Amino acid sequence: MIDVLFTISERYLMKPHSDTKKFSSTPIIHIGTDDVRKRMGEILDCVNLRGDEFLIERKHKALAVLIPVQKHKVLEKMAREFLSKSLIGENKKLSQKEADQLADEAKHASRKKEL
Repeated sequence: MIDVLFTISERYLMKPHSDTKKFSSTPIIHIGTDDVRKRMGEILDCVNLRGDEFLIERKHKALAVLIPVQKHKVLEKMAREFLSKSLIGENKKLSQKEADQLADEAKHASRKKEL
């Protein structure tokens, strides 16, 4: 199995995304949707065991990013803290319910702008 993990990472050019260096030293591996269908188990092993990150593309257009769960939790916590500090101020503590409500409002506002 270890050979498979190295093979999949070596097979794809490990070209870092332009924003990658700001957050992580791990380069994002670009992979097509066809390869994801064929090798989902191997890709999940790379993410889980080695912490690899994948940018899933279709026709050279980014569709999704696959990252380790722990990194997702850290990013989510950082986003909540940033939202809290920027919208409320550093002195006030938000409850989980208040933070969820603010995040939901921000999500809906950003979706309206996209339309």
